[in-house]
Amino acid sequence: MCRPVAQRQVRTDLRFVPVRGREGASRLGLVRRTGTVSPTVAALVELLRATWPS
Repeated sequence: MCRPVAQRQVRTDLRFVPVRGREGASRLGLVRRTGTVSPTVAALVELLRATWPS
């Protein structure tokens, strides 16, 4: 996740770890657990793939 999202997240079990050398670039990505995927998450993944195929 990008820094603004990490700074606003309320979960205490997640940490923001900056990657040095990538300060100028910012991209968001979907992070999810492997294994069983709910129909809602599967629909979100397909929507994102259709919107941003790369």
